[in-house]
Amino acid sequence: MAPKEYVYVVYEKTEEGEINLVEAYPTNDAAKTAASALDSGAEVHKLELKSEAPKAAKGKAKSAPAPKAKAGKKQKSPDVMDDQDNDVEDDANENDEPEAPEPKKAAPKKAKGAKSTRTEIPEGKPNVLQGLKLLFTGTMSMDRKTAEATAKTYGGEVIAKLEDTDYIILGTRPGDKKEKTINEHGLETITESEFFDILKNGVPKEKRDRMAAKGGAAEPAKKKQKK
Repeated sequence: MAPKEYVYVVYEKTEEGEINLVEAYPTNDAAKTAASALDSGAEVHKLELKSEAPKAAKGKAKSAPAPKAKAGKKQKSPDVMDDQDNDVEDDANENDEPEAPEPKKAAPKKAKGAKSTRTEIPEGKPNVLQGLKLLFTGTMSMDRKTAEATAKTYGGEVIAKLEDTDYIILGTRPGDKKEKTINEHGLETITESEFFDILKNGVPKEKRDRMAAKGGAAEPAKKKQKK
């Protein structure tokens, strides 16, 4: 057997009769010295130290208990956490899906019966402008090349000198210099709309007479009938 071991404890009594543990010492002398140093009466008690050999664990060792969750917070089971993680991933995948492109807006259709800003050139009589010297100036609904090509198609001659013209087809913003020349020489001008009327109906008789008097173009020569 192992030798017995003792410890010497100093107790102190209070006025109310309570006993307070002051200190424990390994030897009796040390305990008595400490007790004598106290002002009040103190006693030394000898206590035997009893040590027990650790008992061998029978069977399988118990696993350490799982740590308890802190108060106020419920610990979720792994299955629940996995389900929630999957939900979060699904939400993230849904948010990552590219947005469908917005449908392109169709160009507005023109209302039925709406007129274009570009005037349609009417179909004129053959050689209706034959013998006429024409000049186009200013801005019109038809571009300059189209206007000149139309005049040539119906027998007219397009020139560049204002003073030699039979008709000046005058559009908007013709230019100050040209307007001055037209006014100074009293040149005859017509609008684009009047030019179209000539294509459909021919040159007015009065205009043909004036041109004939000046030695200009007379009525278009009629084709000789074959005998």
